Amino acid sequence: MLDELDRVSWTELTHAYGPAGDVPDLIRRVAGPDEEDALQSLYELRARILHQGNVCSATAPAVPFLAALLDEPATTDPGGIAHLLGDMADIVDPDNPVLAALRATVTAQVDRLLPLLAAAEPWTRLAAAYALGQCPERAGDILPALHGRWPVETDAHARGALVIAAAALDPATTLLAEAFAGDGPATVRAAAALAVARAPAPWPGDVAVAAVRAGWAGGDPWLDRDEHDYGVEIGPYLWNWDPIEDLLDHLVPADQAAVVTALLASADPAVREKAARCGGGLVGRYRSVRRPMAQVLATVLDDPASAVREAAVWGLRRAGDATAVAADALAALVERDDDLAAGQALAALVEIGDPRYAHRLPARLAAGTAGPDAVTALVPAGVPADPGLLDAVRHRLARLTADVPFDPAAHLGRLSDAAWPVSHAAERVGLVRLLAGWGPAAAPAVPELTVLLRAGQSVAEVAEALAVVGAAAAPAVPVLRDHAVRGDGPARLTAARAVWRLADDPEPALDTAVHEVETDGWVGRAVGLLAEVGEPTQRLLTRLAAVAAAEPASSLTGQSGQVALARLLWRWTGEPDSALPLASAVMRDGWPEARGEAADLAAELGDPAGVDTLRALLADPAVRRGARVATVRALWRHTGEAEVLVEPTLAVLSDRPGQRDLVQALDLLAAFGPDAAAALPTLRSLADRDDTLVSYGAEDNVGRLDEECRRAVRRAVKVIEGSSQAGA
Repeated sequence: MLDELDRVSWTELTHAYGPAGDVPDLIRRVAGPDEEDALQSLYELRARILHQGNVCSATAPAVPFLAALLDEPATTDPGGIAHLLGDMADIVDPDNPVLAALRATVTAQVDRLLPLLAAAEPWTRLAAAYALGQCPERAGDILPALHGRWPVETDAHARGALVIAAAALDPATTLLAEAFAGDGPATVRAAAALAVARAPAPWPGDVAVAAVRAGWAGGDPWLDRDEHDYGVEIGPYLWNWDPIEDLLDHLVPADQAAVVTALLASADPAVREKAARCGGGLVGRYRSVRRPMAQVLATVLDDPASAVREAAVWGLRRAGDATAVAADALAALVERDDDLAAGQALAALVEIGDPRYAHRLPARLAAGTAGPDAVTALVPAGVPADPGLLDAVRHRLARLTADVPFDPAAHLGRLSDAAWPVSHAAERVGLVRLLAGWGPAAAPAVPELTVLLRAGQSVAEVAEALAVVGAAAAPAVPVLRDHAVRGDGPARLTAARAVWRLADDPEPALDTAVHEVETDGWVGRAVGLLAEVGEPTQRLLTRLAAVAAAEPASSLTGQSGQVALARLLWRWTGEPDSALPLASAVMRDGWPEARGEAADLAAELGDPAGVDTLRALLADPAVRRGARVATVRALWRHTGEAEVLVEPTLAVLSDRPGQRDLVQALDLLAAFGPDAAAALPTLRSLADRDDTLVSYGAEDNVGRLDEECRRAVRRAVKVIEGSSQAGA
């Protein structure tokens, strides 16, 4: 068979790294006598023709040659080849003709895979079962072979693979009942739970939950990645990278809490931690999971393993209003001085408004064991600046300015540990923003803020805080002036703005803003500062007009800043010629987002090309959500057309937009009034669906975020309904 390799025009095909001319040599090396080279070549071949699961033109042509190697007793790693073939057939989108053709190509090799069920190596038998389970078109031939192997298979992982493969081909297979039997090994019982979860059939409830509890009782039997027994960096569970994640991902929300509860009963802290972490992830995905999962996670806040407690708190902080069911357990956890999760528990109490955070917060802030999340949670919670809390913040800032060595083991802020492993940056910024939220009440902390300025730490945040403190921050003005001259970017602009606000001196603000504009720096922020300063800026019109008359900048931020500057000049001068040339140039050659801003300005100036450009941008699928909302708003403002803009506005709400984009789109629909009546069914569906509405990150309180967004959707529905009834 390998003699025919050269009959394929490999150089005309491609793989992940370019032309596929090296594929035949790699296949020959996989078949070669050097075992180490054969394993390495198979690894390199996989990386080329199925890189990260992506199919290329060289993938399918390689299948017959790889399958032919399964007939050769001398082949070094038939299990590795079977695994690769199984991954190729593990089709993600049955409607994709390329993937469907690839699965058919692998299915044509089933007769070569079947004998591997009786191979000498357990790894080969396991991989063969995995690959066969991906070939449903040959289920009539495969299922008898799987059932026939079951009575004689002695390796637990290979037995488990038989069950998973059989259930994939026939959800009613009798192997499931036998694998669920109470006297089976943990590996097989876990496989039975995985098999029935993955199969296109209902979860059988208690019997499957019992299998989960027994299967993972002493650890994860499918997460043993042994390089020698299972090939190069490949574990026994081939269906997904992590068995527990795979199990939970295949369950409907109503069945997930019971399974997490069973996993949390494991004697292995690694299993319990994984279960708690996965439970927290599910809290982020489904509204119906939040309360039952919060109740489950609350039960392990006193787990003997600190990693389990921390994972549980992380999950609870994502549950929104449902976090309150764990309030007592969280309050108990906060009392533990030795606990790495206590800082996060403190933040959780702040977020749900439980007053039991108050007596522990000052001491933890002063000691640096509250964690930055607890600090930042205080701002939206509206916690007042009582003397004890203010003293604690001042004490901690003084310690941080003194360059206290960072000790991750003692610092309880998980976010800081992950993102800033050698600094207190997140904690410092959180404390400064807390002071900014207190405004003039933070005046006693001006000395500590000034020391931070002198040390060059968190300059932009400190300058902003001093500006809102007001007259009491006057002693910091000389240091702010120095940063307004010697600083750079946002810090320099913020310091200059603080000088203007505190000393009524606009000169540093004007000098800094013009410098940023003329050097294509932070133009957008600089223009905002110029607009805020107002009348004193008028004397700089000539210099600013020269920038507006220049060619468009190369960057998106530069172009957006130039358009904002042109708009500002037009409003100050009333002369369209001061703005239209730049707007026209950006409309023609700019980034899509900047083109929309320029088109909006051009339309305001009376240029019909502005509306034409906005329509073209709305039809361009490459335009991002935020720019699409702005484009719709501009078109509505300039044309008065609302009904035709409802559908493109609704498109912004699909596939989990960011919160800002969602709220802006909803505000726009509400502004359309009765013309947005066609959007009501979609909006009601969004408000009632179980899936989380918006995109979110690992550190977001997604439950709270989702609840805020649902309220925004319902407000929009109410406004549209009311305006429709009023106009009837």
